[in-house]
Amino acid sequence: MTNDKFRFNIQTILTIFFLIGFVIIGNGQEKLSEQAKKSVTPKTGVVVCTVIDETGHPLDYATVTVLNTKDSSMVNGSITNSKGACILSDIPWGKYIVRIGYIGYKDIYIDEVTVSQSSPIANLNRQQMKLGSSQIEGVTISAKKDMLQTNLDKKVFNVDQSIASEGVTGLEVLENIPSVSVDLEGNISLRGSESVTILVDGRPTNLTLDQIPSSMIESVELITNPSARFDPDGISGIINVVLKKKKESGFNGMITLGSGINNLNDKFYWGTQNASASINYRYNKINLFANYDFRSRGRNNTGSLERESIFNNDTTFLSQSSLSKSSGYSHNVRTGMDYFINKQNTLSFNVSFNTHNNTSHSETDSKSQTGSSDAFNKIYKLDNEQTHASKNIGANLFYKHEFHKKGQELSFDIYYSHRWGNNNNFSIEDYSQPANREDFYNSETTDARNQYSTAQIDFITPIGNGGRIETGYKLLIRNTFQDYIQKTGNAADNLTEVPSDANNYNYNEYINAVYFIYSNTIKEKFKYQVGLRGELANNMFYLNKLDTSSRSVYPNIFPTVHLVYDFNKKHSLSLSYSMRVRRPNIFQLNPYVNNSDRFNLSKGNPNLKPELTNSVDLSYQYFTEKTTVTASVFYRHRYQMISRYTELLNDSVSMTSYQNFDQAQSYGMELYYAQTIFKWWKTNISGSFYQTLIDSKQEMIDPNLLDDWSWNVRGTFNFILPKDFDIQLTGNYRSPIITTGSMSGFGWGGGSGQGRMEQQWRLDLGIKKLFLKKTLTLTIRINDIFATQNHKVHTFGSDDKSSFDAYSYRKNDRRSLFVSLSYKINNYRPKKDSHQGEGNDMFEE
Repeated sequence: MTNDKFRFNIQTILTIFFLIGFVIIGNGQEKLSEQAKKSVTPKTGVVVCTVIDETGHPLDYATVTVLNTKDSSMVNGSITNSKGACILSDIPWGKYIVRIGYIGYKDIYIDEVTVSQSSPIANLNRQQMKLGSSQIEGVTISAKKDMLQTNLDKKVFNVDQSIASEGVTGLEVLENIPSVSVDLEGNISLRGSESVTILVDGRPTNLTLDQIPSSMIESVELITNPSARFDPDGISGIINVVLKKKKESGFNGMITLGSGINNLNDKFYWGTQNASASINYRYNKINLFANYDFRSRGRNNTGSLERESIFNNDTTFLSQSSLSKSSGYSHNVRTGMDYFINKQNTLSFNVSFNTHNNTSHSETDSKSQTGSSDAFNKIYKLDNEQTHASKNIGANLFYKHEFHKKGQELSFDIYYSHRWGNNNNFSIEDYSQPANREDFYNSETTDARNQYSTAQIDFITPIGNGGRIETGYKLLIRNTFQDYIQKTGNAADNLTEVPSDANNYNYNEYINAVYFIYSNTIKEKFKYQVGLRGELANNMFYLNKLDTSSRSVYPNIFPTVHLVYDFNKKHSLSLSYSMRVRRPNIFQLNPYVNNSDRFNLSKGNPNLKPELTNSVDLSYQYFTEKTTVTASVFYRHRYQMISRYTELLNDSVSMTSYQNFDQAQSYGMELYYAQTIFKWWKTNISGSFYQTLIDSKQEMIDPNLLDDWSWNVRGTFNFILPKDFDIQLTGNYRSPIITTGSMSGFGWGGGSGQGRMEQQWRLDLGIKKLFLKKTLTLTIRINDIFATQNHKVHTFGSDDKSSFDAYSYRKNDRRSLFVSLSYKINNYRPKKDSHQGEGNDMFEE
């Protein structure tokens, strides 16, 4: 059976399964009051309550405990659901104390709660929790959210609880999140796969994460098997960056200044310098907010490459060493308003502007030797100067209407982003051997524009007995324009333009999508959600100078299933399935040959097809007030897997391009453990263990590598000390892993299955101290204390006429010291947006 047939059968079976599921939907969850009435017995009653935060939003996983008035012993306990509601049954007749707790908020105590035969249901109504602190044994313990919160459908990393995330970029924030890895080139991987979708406030963005400062980020959400409401892009899942936004009354704000130094080998350099300000003002129905961040940054890198290649029985040895420096600055502005028209209608609007400039300089010494001679045949130095400048503007309009029927709502979301900029690259190859070879000058100028637009409408309504329907439509338009000019010659004043027709293009992508989701709960224990998303993707690639175009149309359906069984208030089991897609981007499709390093060429492949994946995740969760344990096993079956692929063109030159491999399978397990050891000591430990099996007919793939297992572990230890001191220690270790990057220059190595990246580990330390009644915060952060983080890659491959064996090494000035000061105005505490495009909870009751 072919892969296409197999994929068709999978989709057909699942579609039939959904249709059957819709027909046989059983009795769902009753209303809260009806559940409470059914829980009453002749000798016991029920306590019912709903827990909300300061903004009125429900708090799920808050602990509600019924205590005996005589000795404060626990009678019963529960946690709230996604609506903030809970029911505590089996309460004998009597008077009790009810305690409500949530990590990061001040405990609520309710005295004299009576449950009697005449009044068997004690309804505590809405209980609003507030952030605060408590005095325990003479030590002030500040109430805080957990750094990582685990829900059944996603993990939420709270940036403000990580000292290591002070004064860094969004890219560096991801380095501190379990299951996420970031390499020296800024490539992001989730559970070992680089095919991950990055969203900002629930939608794609033209900005890269190194252009978003951590001061603007509220939290980061990891969603490995999203529902049908989300775009299906990203094989391993979605990373959603939630930006800050505050909605409390009055005027408040925060100002931050920071500076740092970096270390590489025996030298020290100025690192990141930043200044940011956030303000918010709310009066009656209007909420205004604004954020600004300035950042300047320097970076230094060193690297080397040693490669031995055999081509038609000729052996060539290539040795390269490199040193590069870069410096740049950026401005980020984001402002907007919320207009709360009435209790049923809300209108929000925000705009953002970003400007980014960067200059880099690198020197690469290259030597090559061919044949039996001990002398090098070629010796030259590559001197490269590069400047980059870009600007980005974005705007978002959001409207939500809540109907009179509880839980029924309609929302509209429109988003537009436009990024434009240029890149100038000038390099000189200065030859000392052979002596009679002329120097080579290369000048490249690129002007690019990217426009991204979405329009989305969503409707949610309760149905039947406890059921819920979500449906909607989304239009996505992405336009990319590039003008490219390359000139080469033997002197700076004698350059001739090189034909570069394939690198002057327009790329347009249009995606129309509709989705439908049904969810319900059976007997309070079993929750289920089934969804189906249909998409029609239309892509057109137009070469301006050649006046030729190609078009691709990809219709597809993407089913999703999510099942949750709650054994009791502490133990739950969940199973999820989704079909995902990885569409080739413009750089992977563009056939233009990049010859900036003439020993290591690269190009795209216009014949690439989208990669499809069936993803299954089984998770167990144990939750108490002090302990959280999540254990997961996952499996991904990938069809037409997109991968880099490296081969030799001759005895000295390699070419890296992209290919569709037949299929690949990835499976593994993941564990997350969070424990409050003492009131002043909290720890988070996570780890994963996984394997990737690649089925490919490419000859350069080494089958001996495909049986390798990889694993990683990350631990964070938080100490809350007297006198408002916090200390955070973070350690990371990753075992050797099969390469998935490119051998070009000083990159990772070869394509998937063509090499192994060696192990990595590092240790970070952060210290925080509060002053002036907790309005002034001093933060000291030391990254990579022992300067152990680097990238070592062994790459190799062979076929019937050629082979190569290469070792590459990269190291940057990761070890750094950073100091920042933050001042809060009127006790500023940012809140995340109430709408995030596609960020609703998976199960609503």
